[in-house]
Amino acid sequence: MRASSSNRTLPVANADDIMSSYALQADYAELQQKYTDLKEKKIQGLDGMLEEHSAKLAAHNETAVKLADHWRQEAHRQAAFAQAAGAPAMQVCFL
Repeated sequence: MRASSSNRTLPVANADDIMSSYALQADYAELQQKYTDLKEKKIQGLDGMLEEHSAKLAAHNETAVKLADHWRQEAHRQAAFAQAAGAPAMQVCFL
């Protein structure tokens, strides 16, 4: 048989328990702020790394395009030399 709720008494918190609870809440809020700050700092660092890598990738891409154009022009020039020297006409094929 269950005891009725009117017969139960709740424990009474003393002043030390209340103060400890407030201190715990304050510590938790401080820890949560530190975590938020750290997370923001890490995200900013990753954003900086992403921008740096994107810039490097763009520079490598630009260099690759320039090299491809250079060697394409060189192939045409060499084909023109070969044809001028009497070689049969060559078809230069590029992807």
